[in-house]
Amino acid sequence: LDEVDKAENFVMAALFCASEEGNVEGLKELSEMAANIDLNTSNKHGETAVHMAASGGHLEVLKFLLSKGVDISIKDKQGDSAVYWAARQGHTDVIRCLVEAGVSINTQNKSGEAALHVAARYGHTATVEYLCSIDANINLFDNLGETALHCAAWHGYVQITRILCENGAMLTLQNKEKETALHCAAVRGNLDCVRVLLEYGVPLNHTDKRGSTALQLACQRHNSAIALLILNSGCQLDIIDKETGESTLHCAAREGLLSVVQTMCSLGANVDVTSTDGFSPLHLACKFGHIEIVRCLLMVGASPDAVNKDGLTGEIMALAQGFTHIAELMTSVKGERRLALISQLKPLAQPISRVKLKLLGSTGVGKSMLVESLKTGFLGSFFRRKLYPAASSSTKHKTASKLSRQFSLPTPLNYTVGNPSYTKGIDVQTVSVTGKLGHLLILLQVS
Repeated sequence: LDEVDKAENFVMAALFCASEEGNVEGLKELSEMAANIDLNTSNKHGETAVHMAASGGHLEVLKFLLSKGVDISIKDKQGDSAVYWAARQGHTDVIRCLVEAGVSINTQNKSGEAALHVAARYGHTATVEYLCSIDANINLFDNLGETALHCAAWHGYVQITRILCENGAMLTLQNKEKETALHCAAVRGNLDCVRVLLEYGVPLNHTDKRGSTALQLACQRHNSAIALLILNSGCQLDIIDKETGESTLHCAAREGLLSVVQTMCSLGANVDVTSTDGFSPLHLACKFGHIEIVRCLLMVGASPDAVNKDGLTGEIMALAQGFTHIAELMTSVKGERRLALISQLKPLAQPISRVKLKLLGSTGVGKSMLVESLKTGFLGSFFRRKLYPAASSSTKHKTASKLSRQFSLPTPLNYTVGNPSYTKGIDVQTVSVTGKLGHLLILLQVS
């Protein structure tokens, strides 16, 4: 009996070895030598010769096994079929052979995954394209509630994401964590996948189990480019996280994402919204030392006097963390002075049409020369070159270069001198007189 077992083990090992290595001639010889060989026999993992041939992409071996009537739908102990193994390795020709032999492409393993899931996860574009062309179930859920689109977006496969969208993948589907494909792409920083999903109209405001949107996840992971892309696509600005009560602006202010804060403020986000702890975005910017964000929030009207549940203002929080420069800024914008400063910083509705310039300086420093330069247009040419790129230095025609400078601004720059005598030198001298009545400082201007 032991000798028989050894012989059977040898035959089975030879069968698996030939199938795994693609040795079709050796497999034929083995089949002829051992007439009673069971080609459906499996190893301890439930894997058969069909699995191994499919995984290795050995089409001729597979065809031979099919000619011998093997079970092409047999599964291993994980529930994986031969078509699943072929899809995992991206062997499209093997899948085509199995499909023509009648295998189901939507068969799911114990994890609920089908061939399309695994092809998308491992980035096999041609395989995904083929599976979509033969009507694979694009919106099939695995045990985690994920579709092939979730897999592609999570792993950053842009072309596969596009193929799935083109073939009818539902963009609203959420996994068991309530995440859409946009959540997956945003949290992983896959910018190009986000672009594709937005192009096909993915919903922007779906929330996961925690109440977080894709925008909030992008901010949490410092994926500012993705956050800006979603913001400029028209998402809701003030969706609140269920656990913390924070808005996206809270997160951006805490993480120091200046461009995101600026964009949200320009789009009209609520700057004084408070979390469950009573923190406003300004509190968080002060606490974590982001002075430019503090300036931005103050400029759009955030209240510097707002307090959290512990009665602390942003100024106090900045001092507690050692950010004295922020505390000084907060002090300087209190009361009526704040409104005056904000009004000075706000841009005008129309561009400035006239600038009045006074030139002060001692005799001989070049004031008259500067005025003459303005009159001759030398400085005008300088400004044009700074504002607009000059023509390429490789151009052969001087006329083109002149025209590019002449029409580089929509309107010409004109200069007038109010009074030539204003360029006289002015020397400023300080005289200090100290007496019983105090200290007197006199400034003398000498023309």
